[in-house]
Amino acid sequence: MLTQDEIDAEFYDFQVTLLDDLGLNSFSDWALSHILDNFVETQYFKDLHYDIIVERQEYYDDSEIEELCRIYEEENVEKMLEIDLQEQLNSVDSVEWCRDWMGDEEFCRIVENNGLIDFDEFVEYLKDCDGYEILSNYDGNVYELSDDEYYYIYRVY
Repeated sequence: MLTQDEIDAEFYDFQVTLLDDLGLNSFSDWALSHILDNFVETQYFKDLHYDIIVERQEYYDDSEIEELCRIYEEENVEKMLEIDLQEQLNSVDSVEWCRDWMGDEEFCRIVENNGLIDFDEFVEYLKDCDGYEILSNYDGNVYELSDDEYYYIYRVY
């Protein structure tokens, strides 16, 4: 018999262990897409996107710089490059850009290897979708002993 806190901890551990054992590629295409769209921590990819754009700017040739200066009507090259950098970074979602740039397989590998899934949000989503019943193959009971005090009877492994 488990209290609310105990079943939440069991559910969390179960889901994290399952994801560690099976990996992201064990999910169906639609589920994987939903996970990558909603539960990936974004700062890593924002930083990566920024680094790639900055690195790319280092290789502009003179004609490209002149064209950018003309487009932005700017005479100061450093200011023009900063404007272009900010426009490039603000024009797209960095996670989506990185995912498109590297492909889903490499993107998943980086997400898994760097622990970039927001497990708290992900586990809450799974709990809302599947419920606690997946802990014991849908063979368990929930009892309310008093107002807002529930006890869960499940066989957990």
